[in-house]
Amino acid sequence: MGEGKGTFVGDNTDLTICEIFEGLSPETLKDFQALGRKEKYADGKMLFGTGEPCSGVYWVSSGRVDVSVSDDFGRRLQGRVARRGELLGLKAMLCDEAYAATAQSDGPSEVTFVTRSKVSAFLSAHPDATFSIVEQLSHRLGIAFDQLRLLSDLNLSLLTDA
Repeated sequence: MGEGKGTFVGDNTDLTICEIFEGLSPETLKDFQALGRKEKYADGKMLFGTGEPCSGVYWVSSGRVDVSVSDDFGRRLQGRVARRGELLGLKAMLCDEAYAATAQSDGPSEVTFVTRSKVSAFLSAHPDATFSIVEQLSHRLGIAFDQLRLLSDLNLSLLTDA
């Protein structure tokens, strides 16, 4: 998977719609884009699996990627569908963790891969990109807290109604 395969990505059009890179200069986007390799994935081809060591990040250039997890019985639970412009594997890469989900193409897709070491070097050289990622992750954390609060309220109302 990833490094050494695919073709060089020559422009940053698919990065401009990735919310993690929102507001970054064209030069910064170009620098990141130059690190990646775009690969074509046939329907059902796995990008990474749950528990695999994180080797880098993937962003969807075209097509769709199913992101799923498995329950304790090994049943696949659909998580979400990543579409053009979405970045996958960032949390695992930043936290030095294994991938927490499985990602596989849903139909023909093009996905760009950047190795962990290249992303780390890029972030060291581009504090504006690092700050953008911190902003986006903070925003996502806020959404997760709101969802937890809603679930907690729902559980309380179910218990009091019983």
